[in-house]
Amino acid sequence: MRALPLLSLAVCVACAPSVPAPVQQSREPILNGTAATSANQVFLLDLRFDTGSASICTGVLISPRVLLTAAHCVDPVFHGAASVTVRATNEPDDTMLMNSDMIPVTAISRHPSWNAAQTESDFDLAALLLSTQPLIATAPAPMGSPPATGTQVNIVGYGRLTSGSGASSGTRRSLSVNVNSTTAATFNFGSGSAGLCVGDSGGPAFFNGSVVGIHSRAVGGACGEGVDIRLDTYRSFIDAFVNANDAALCTMDSRCATGCPSADPDCACAADGTCNSTCGASDPDCCGADGTCDTACGAADPDCRCRADSTCDMTCGPSGANDPDCPCGLNSACNATCGASDPDCRCRADGRCDPSCMPTDVDCSHCDTDGTCEASCGLSDADCLDDGQVCSDAALCWGGLCETDPRGFTFCTRACSDDSACANDTTCQMRVCRARPKPPPDDVQGGCSAAPVPVLLVLLALFLRRQR
Repeated sequence: MRALPLLSLAVCVACAPSVPAPVQQSREPILNGTAATSANQVFLLDLRFDTGSASICTGVLISPRVLLTAAHCVDPVFHGAASVTVRATNEPDDTMLMNSDMIPVTAISRHPSWNAAQTESDFDLAALLLSTQPLIATAPAPMGSPPATGTQVNIVGYGRLTSGSGASSGTRRSLSVNVNSTTAATFNFGSGSAGLCVGDSGGPAFFNGSVVGIHSRAVGGACGEGVDIRLDTYRSFIDAFVNANDAALCTMDSRCATGCPSADPDCACAADGTCNSTCGASDPDCCGADGTCDTACGAADPDCRCRADSTCDMTCGPSGANDPDCPCGLNSACNATCGASDPDCRCRADGRCDPSCMPTDVDCSHCDTDGTCEASCGLSDADCLDDGQVCSDAALCWGGLCETDPRGFTFCTRACSDDSACANDTTCQMRVCRARPKPPPDDVQGGCSAAPVPVLLVLLALFLRRQR
């Protein structure tokens, strides 16, 4: 690791007689980890320099024949040599290794900005090409982005179990540790009692099944807290090496190949606008901005980045307005410098209702048109119906009741104890305000005295004519 001086530890790694034991180990292993027998994407690297020295590092498979590791592991200049021979195996430990278990590395590409003379380098990354595919069947690990600070990653390596001089290495171990901080090129993890140790250099950090970092160096020159190189920052370097040396096949190899005699089964997981749920995080269409955080995608899903995770992602809307962790995000605090881009500035109590903020804007929670009658607003709430108005739902009556009258019509009303609580010509009947009963019609008066005068005159004329 770059933070440690070049180690000259006489540590014996138990190997089969056909594989001479390394006499020196490179920097950093998994401190206080547990055996990881199933992590077949992780490889032990056997490094032999022309000076006669040897060491081990760790690597991870990201395509059928391409491994990633730390550049300092495979740079002979860093080890005071002119050349290096590298072989790899994904056997879980080195106790019974044979020559037939080792796969030669035929090509090495260190990041072009790597400089062995630097004390620490954020370009400590190299890609290796295996001569053949691994003997132990394994699917290459997909690549992703590191999680937010405070989230755990799983680190793997063949390094020492403890920091003591007699501690064993050569066994693949893993450990879950917290991410302490991130930069554009690296992330820091672990602690003084749990993290990297000698031999773990070049090993991977996993998050949700994807490899997100390569172990580069220890912090403070001792086993424990470590620094990883982020893979999402250097995808162009990685992809260029893979495309040039390990092109996609028409068989299942986690990459979509074109021009195949028949459809490549990996293309179901390619970026084609359709999310294939069986592919999980390997299908980029499953990690898109769809309003749902797919935890299998991790930070590759923008909906996971734009949630409350103590990290501001400025890509989440204008000025990061959709990320509650951003200064201009929806975080219940109005940042005046953000202006209208801060939803909290629009949604605060300012006497104006912003419908886009409902129900966050307190000015919208009472008396504005929002489809709900707020009784405390009275008839100033346009959603409230007055007593006597036809209703279908008591929630819309500012009096709180929707009653049916004898004719079958429903009207808004209210509870009462006497007539003083009622309005609009209603009266308190059976503890509910109801319309006042109409008086019965006047009785019709009978008898001659009630006959209209013109009728009496007609009858008198007929009587006189008869008398003649």
